[in-house]
Amino acid sequence: MLSIAAAFSISSYAQAPQTTQQSTQAPAQDQQGNSTQQGKGNKNSLGLTSDQQQKMHQINADEKAKRQSIQNDKTLSDAQKQDQLKSLKKDSKHQKNSLLTKDQKAKKKQMSAAKHANRKSNSSGSTQQR
Repeated sequence: MLSIAAAFSISSYAQAPQTTQQSTQAPAQDQQGNSTQQGKGNKNSLGLTSDQQQKMHQINADEKAKRQSIQNDKTLSDAQKQDQLKSLKKDSKHQKNSLLTKDQKAKKKQMSAAKHANRKSNSSGSTQQR
């Protein structure tokens, strides 16, 4: 009986997790260069243009590099690091928001409110799994 359990656990352990392949196709675009893909979980659900996407990517890359620099700076105290990271996040958010059109900002606000409402409804009742 013990050998069967051991064999089962070894075979379960030996199985590699399955990964899904991501599509390398570019999203469909309309005549203005806006992505036509919409929907929940889509990275471009705001309908960003390719130019906006590139600028967002650059802002994210810059933020990541600066964040790592702050985190690795041995001359800063933990409190100083937290202050600088908070400021960096605020600045990056401001830069990203400045790229959005009025309609995109409205849609972002609507999506954020829906996400907040969904979190609130999920947190009431039974305990959440993380």
